[in-house]
Amino acid sequence: MNGATPILINDCRVLIIDDNEHSRHLIGSILAAANIPIQEFAGDGLEGLAKVSSFEPDIIVLDIMMPRMDGLEFLNHLRRNPNWGTIPVLVQTALGSPEDRNRIYQAGATDMLTKPISAGELIMRVRTHLENRLLTRSYQNRLRLEAEINAARQMQEALLPPLALLEEIRLRTSIRIDSHFETSSELGGDYWGVHDLAEDQLGIFTVDFSGHGVGAALNTFRLHAVMSNLRPHDDDPAAYLAALNNQLKPLLPSGQFATIFYGIINTRKNSLIYSAAGSPFPLIGRQGSADIKAHDAGGLPLAMKKDAAYENRHVDFPPGSFLFLYSDALIETAVTDGAVLDEDDLKALLWKSMETEPEAAALERLTGKFHEMMTGSLDDDLTVVLARRETIY
Repeated sequence: MNGATPILINDCRVLIIDDNEHSRHLIGSILAAANIPIQEFAGDGLEGLAKVSSFEPDIIVLDIMMPRMDGLEFLNHLRRNPNWGTIPVLVQTALGSPEDRNRIYQAGATDMLTKPISAGELIMRVRTHLENRLLTRSYQNRLRLEAEINAARQMQEALLPPLALLEEIRLRTSIRIDSHFETSSELGGDYWGVHDLAEDQLGIFTVDFSGHGVGAALNTFRLHAVMSNLRPHDDDPAAYLAALNNQLKPLLPSGQFATIFYGIINTRKNSLIYSAAGSPFPLIGRQGSADIKAHDAGGLPLAMKKDAAYENRHVDFPPGSFLFLYSDALIETAVTDGAVLDEDDLKALLWKSMETEPEAAALERLTGKFHEMMTGSLDDDLTVVLARRETIY
């Protein structure tokens, strides 16, 4: 899905078809002097068709009056092939009547030069048609790349937990999970999910891979495959991160890594046990209280070192508690006056979003306010996840 390297005019291929050897080499010399040196020659239309197939020209300079197969017949054959239909053909001919010119254009010529050829006009016409062809090719490449990126983005989003699963979890555990996943102009490496571990246990995680583009997106699929085959360790997220790290390290290109938060909410024990590997600090609080605390999320990112060790951290998490997770785009994107959100800013934004009814729209209010504060566009994927233990009366 990488864009092709741009082609310059002096990299373009010119096929010159003329039965007159002197004319062929004269045209070739004129174009070579104009820094258009990649050329191939043919002495008639039949040979020209073979050269089109093997040489794959970007433009054809064509004579009309030739033996075996003349220019008109060559054009008819050329335009019947869908692979060659857009190759510009510059016809050079002594035929100048309106009827002759009409026949030539109807056969498929793009442009015409009247003999004797002017060197300046030849160079100008060839350059113009090559520039148009390169612009068209660049536009088509961009459309194809955008389509591939959109397809990859949709595949990434398909990895996220479906709403039906989140609702099933809420009904069974009274843990409500809301999320917002927003892609930037590039593909990114954000990923989040849940593990339905047991009747009273729920695993929740957020991941952010280093870098942007196709490589970061591919890494999310690599991690998804690893996590699909690796069962989380009950009450021991640190052991799970250690196992993930060792399986992920040989899969990632050198220098690439992932930050991750992995927590296990236990509704029977009213606890949250989590382990982290360099992720943004999680915010934990109680509904109805502005006392929101930032918790440590230090740890070596995944895939940086084999056999890395991770630490479990324990937090009380009774009914009414909430856990707020997010990707670094939330704290690294410029907002008012070019600053970024610090810990206090983020706490205030979260509290203001949660104190307003309805609570279910808290995340929507938060992301809406964040977009109002932004001074530019997102340079990275934005992921925010809010997990709340609903109070049961």
